[in-house]
Amino acid sequence: MSDKIQNLRKELFDLRFKQATRQLAKTHRFKEARTELAQLLTVSNERSRSNTSS
Repeated sequence: MSDKIQNLRKELFDLRFKQATRQLAKTHRFKEARTELAQLLTVSNERSRSNTSS
């Protein structure tokens, strides 16, 4: 799961870079990547909290 999180963070960085240089064609990927990253981070945090409290 941490690999997916790292990949999404890198993708968001690349998207921001492409947008700044006016090379970005698929602007909808911003929302998709941010949403997917938030979901993965939520699941990761919930798992770590459940492991800590048990």
